[in-house]
Amino acid sequence: MLAKLTIRALNIYLLDKSRSKRLYKSLDLGVIIISMGFFGSLIDLFGRIFISSLFIVSGVEKIFNYESSLEYILDYNLPSFLLSPSIVVEILFPLFIIVGYKTKISAFILALFTITLAFIFHFDFTNPLQTTMFLKNIAISGGLLFLITKDPGRFSVDE
Repeated sequence: MLAKLTIRALNIYLLDKSRSKRLYKSLDLGVIIISMGFFGSLIDLFGRIFISSLFIVSGVEKIFNYESSLEYILDYNLPSFLLSPSIVVEILFPLFIIVGYKTKISAFILALFTITLAFIFHFDFTNPLQTTMFLKNIAISGGLLFLITKDPGRFSVDE
């Protein structure tokens, strides 16, 4: 069973507890230390912040540009009452993800929200920009699905 992966100065050591010996393999990776302890949790936190920032900025932008956001929704023949819940989703659930509260549920809701928006607003594949926006939404949903599969780490409310 692999217990720890440490990359140091062009070498990788895999500690195999069942055999109590080191397996050695040399790679040209530079000086990097990967640990699933403190630094792994810190990386998880930054990942949660990065993926959530897009939603928070979008939600706040919708608040400050409410009329233009409403016009955009109406252009797609959607009911106007959907704007307020979308603002709540775009601000509340990313904040939950950042602080690590109900991360898996929040990530699942945001993934569904993002996939839904891709199909509603960016499904015009004749327009290269809309195709890119569609794929961006799918990629963001993929990142959110990764959050569902793992614990939020040491820097979270749930931990």
